[in-house]
Amino acid sequence: MKSLSVSNLETVYELPKGGSVHALSEVFIGARVALGVSWGTLVAAELVGVEKGLGTTIYIASRFFRMDIVFVNIVIIGAIGVSMEMIMRFLEARLIPWRGKS
Repeated sequence: MKSLSVSNLETVYELPKGGSVHALSEVFIGARVALGVSWGTLVAAELVGVEKGLGTTIYIASRFFRMDIVFVNIVIIGAIGVSMEMIMRFLEARLIPWRGKS
């Protein structure tokens, strides 16, 4: 990109600001939605198809009415989901600093 007098890295980082500002942010929105759906699917699949894991622990504990174990495991699953969302938002803020700016 000698005509623009920028390096290749600057081209990747700077050009979307002028041209397709919304494209990269839309990709991140899609990735965040897909991450949430895939996490829910993974948890549901683990509940019925795995012999070890949080889902199996929840299932076994619920059969023995150990609601304390069920609750803790549900909180762990939720905390993992929230932390993945926070990581995605952090990456979005770092990689797309112009998002939300007019």
